[in-house]
Amino acid sequence: MSDKHLESILKIETVNTKPEFDKLLAEKHQLHASH
Repeated sequence: MSDKHLESILKIETVNTKPEFDKLLAEKHQLHASH
């Protein structure tokens, strides 16, 4: 597996996990705001 291939896989992983991560952050923020 070439570095370029690995790089693209990592990019895809990052793109896939970012929305989930943002959602988690938003939920955490709401949790703190409600207290």
